[in-house]
Amino acid sequence: MTKMSQTDTINAALLAERTEQLLRQAWGSSLQVQSLEPLSAPRARSLLMRVRLAGGPEGIRSVIVKGARRGSYDPSSAGSIPARALFREWAAQQFLAKRADTSFYCPTFYAGDVANGLIAFEDLGDTPDLAEVLLNDGPAAAERALVQLAEALGRIHAATTGRQAEYQAIRDALGPGDEQQHRAPAQHLLYAIPVLQAFWDGLGMQATAGFEQDVQAVIDTLSEPGPFLAFTHGDVCPDNCRLAGGGLRLIDFEYSGYRHALLDALFARMGFPTSWCSGAIPNDVLQRVEAAYRRQLAAGCPEAADEQAWNKGYVAACAFWLLENLNGHLRTAVLEDSHLGTTTWRHRLIGRLRAFVDVAGRSGSLPALTDSAARLLSHLGSQWKVELEEFDAFARPLHCSPQQVRRFVEGVLAGRVEGVKKVLSLKPSLANARAADPRRSPVLHLAIRSGNVQMVRALLEGGADAARRDRMNVSALEAAHQRGSDIAMVEALLAMGAKADVLTAFLMGNLDLARQLLEEDLSRAWQKVGRGTVLHELACRPGLTAEAVRLLADCGADVNAAGAGGATPLHLAAWAGLEENVRVLLECGADRTATDEAGRTAVEVARHFGHEGCVRALVRTGR
Repeated sequence: MTKMSQTDTINAALLAERTEQLLRQAWGSSLQVQSLEPLSAPRARSLLMRVRLAGGPEGIRSVIVKGARRGSYDPSSAGSIPARALFREWAAQQFLAKRADTSFYCPTFYAGDVANGLIAFEDLGDTPDLAEVLLNDGPAAAERALVQLAEALGRIHAATTGRQAEYQAIRDALGPGDEQQHRAPAQHLLYAIPVLQAFWDGLGMQATAGFEQDVQAVIDTLSEPGPFLAFTHGDVCPDNCRLAGGGLRLIDFEYSGYRHALLDALFARMGFPTSWCSGAIPNDVLQRVEAAYRRQLAAGCPEAADEQAWNKGYVAACAFWLLENLNGHLRTAVLEDSHLGTTTWRHRLIGRLRAFVDVAGRSGSLPALTDSAARLLSHLGSQWKVELEEFDAFARPLHCSPQQVRRFVEGVLAGRVEGVKKVLSLKPSLANARAADPRRSPVLHLAIRSGNVQMVRALLEGGADAARRDRMNVSALEAAHQRGSDIAMVEALLAMGAKADVLTAFLMGNLDLARQLLEEDLSRAWQKVGRGTVLHELACRPGLTAEAVRLLADCGADVNAAGAGGATPLHLAAWAGLEENVRVLLECGADRTATDEAGRTAVEVARHFGHEGCVRALVRTGR
């Protein structure tokens, strides 16, 4: 269960009341809302709840309710992003339900309320998703699920070609905003051309002559998909694919609409380009997955069987995802190797460059764009020396089914140390399984967060890898640090072979090790850790020294960097009531006038929490 913020608690109470009203209109006045279970993260774009019912239709004991976040929800405005997202979900469920050959692939729509921005639909239950298979199981199970996804998309696309007007009537009846949605991908690329050309120039390599014309050819293909215009999901991510009802079903249609069908179909080739859960797929598996999709699509789009037509659309879709990713993330990736979910942006960009160069090179199309991408791949590859790794199910298979993992997680969370040891003696790979929680936590992290040192030792002795990170890029050591000054937990991890990071080195008082780690990679001084950077984490713990701050600053750390909520290290020291840390930060150049996202200075934060020593330090000293 996801923990609700205070704001979400207020929203949830209102949502429960409105859901009850909505469903009573649909199913009768005897219906009652019994309980709410939050499913969305506190800052997610939509509020998602499981609502348990009494007095509803036979067999329906719960529904999922999705509500638009109220801030900028305006059903009459084409520019309201929350409204457009909700209406796409609503329209998708109603549209796909119209035909027996597509109704299975999405949840059943029950009711909706335009004015209040909410919809109620089928609860698929606590069923596993594709991410659980790709991260925990083995090659056979992973391929089987990927083929199911390919076939589902192929059938949806085949069944919806030539039906855009029918869909658009449903969507337009809800509110404005998506009249020309099929042209949106092309518009993205149009804006990206000058940005990418300037970036190539900045690297001193210039795009190959004809680059702009090739990108324009991609734009033309995507703007006018012809027979490939179909209803697309738009955000094909492993956690949007649920294994339920004997097949694979799709959820979260907030980016859905009519586009070139092959933009969805490239999910496997491009390693799920819109997802936190990204990885490569072995080429032989890739070929079988794409063949399964193509067979299904050809049933409703005969042009999919034509090599020339297929290749033109396939290469254009591949180019789109490459250029979209380069435009959004290349500049940042050159500066630092930022992490997202299962891998980093450098790994992702190398993988997508390699995929496009391979696909376009074999087809012989878009030669200037292909050459530009090949030279960029060579340039970045020689510097970064990384590759997009295969999903764990292929590269490091655990052969653990979602059901096995869930039972094991229950034992870890319940603190059954001896039971966990016994299970690991029979199936050691479970030590490295990931839970299905929002963070996709390695089970070791669950034990760390529960504070159970004995369980942590049992998992490490059973083969748990302390280097495995969760979806938020948190390592086992960082998870231990997030508990505060739990030195016993940190020492247990280090004793079992966990590799010390910069934060650990500082917290253990080992400045020589910290200096060595920073010299190996200067970006460690400013990379995201916990509430911001290493300095943010040190600022809210006792014992910060001027030597540590200066060492980080000399390596490029910004003493006034904004972290979570816009807080600087000085804000966090004031929040924690650490007067000496406040003095050290001010001595090293911290700006006491800096404000967080709520407009508060550090002295206002200290005053709010009653830390008078910090207030005096901030008033008397600093800039």
